[in-house]
Amino acid sequence: MPSSSINKLVLSACLETESPIICKFYTCKSNDKYDPAKEVNVTLKEDGQIIYQGIINQGELKLDYLPKAGKKYTILAQSDGFMEISAETKIPPLLTCKPGFDQEKSMVTLSDFSEKHNGNSLWITASSLHEQDITVQYQELYSYNRLIDNVNREEGSYVNNNIAITGFYKSFIRIKKTNVPLLDELQFVPFYEQKVSEKMTGIEIDIINASNEYDQYCRTYYQALSIPSSGDLSGMFFQPSTVYSNVNNGLGIFAGRSVTKYLFSITNQSDNKQ
Repeated sequence: MPSSSINKLVLSACLETESPIICKFYTCKSNDKYDPAKEVNVTLKEDGQIIYQGIINQGELKLDYLPKAGKKYTILAQSDGFMEISAETKIPPLLTCKPGFDQEKSMVTLSDFSEKHNGNSLWITASSLHEQDITVQYQELYSYNRLIDNVNREEGSYVNNNIAITGFYKSFIRIKKTNVPLLDELQFVPFYEQKVSEKMTGIEIDIINASNEYDQYCRTYYQALSIPSSGDLSGMFFQPSTVYSNVNNGLGIFAGRSVTKYLFSITNQSDNKQ
């Protein structure tokens, strides 16, 4: 950790429609040591109107209030011994589409996207659903579409039911904001190697319309986690990028996103290859 990161207030918050607001605060007084902030004076505004003002203890603000798409949120926070921090974000509108799932080919098709011209990047994840309310995120999404960002692209092969795809994306598909307006249809095959004993009942597709803050934080955080190991020759020339933060005078992230979920049921479980 650089010395400039020491003795700063840290904020971690992702505002999402349909989810109550949770903001967590930490103090950073030494390398790799984060503690919940004991007393923080917080002011939170929605489009300039105060929705919370007060002092929180144990480093967490839980607000029984649902943020709204299209609204701008700003936060100010101060704790003794630290500079006052501030941040702002806006929650994008929900992005919907026409979803489809071909179980025989294990292929998801998304088309007819709405809200394509709002200037936000798009993130897509897929998860398998199992009995006992178990959800497991797929770690490989196979696709061929030139509009997909290459930040997490890996080389590999997937062959099933005469479908052959080389190359896959680890954990998520990202389509940057300049390419979203060009997106007419997206097809991909989710795949997960881990065995789950509970019976699979379906899959869930999450379409995340990301604010700029959420998009840049997740992208740079992924890049930081993907630093080559010391045994990798390419690591000698790799210059890791700094994880994005929009917290003025502090560290962390204050971001907004909207999430649309699509669920598909799975039949004939014994024939399912996933």
